[in-house]
Amino acid sequence: MSQADWPRFMLRLPPDLKQWVDAEAKRNGASQNSEVIRCIRERMDRMVGPSGGGNEKSDDGQSLAAPVVALELNTDGVQR
Repeated sequence: MSQADWPRFMLRLPPDLKQWVDAEAKRNGASQNSEVIRCIRERMDRMVGPSGGGNEKSDDGQSLAAPVVALELNTDGVQR
């Protein structure tokens, strides 16, 4: 699906937010549309993770995501 086929979404912003989006777009050399998409994706990544899932909560607030396992390697490459 090309961008031309993406669904359109009308958005009304308060003047201060519109000015901020405009300034950020100019600062990043991007369109205002791209800036809004970037902001939404950043928020989505914080809520559900960059992979699009994994941070959902159960009814009691416990994470449903698989635990992250960290491995520590010594300089000899042996897992400890």
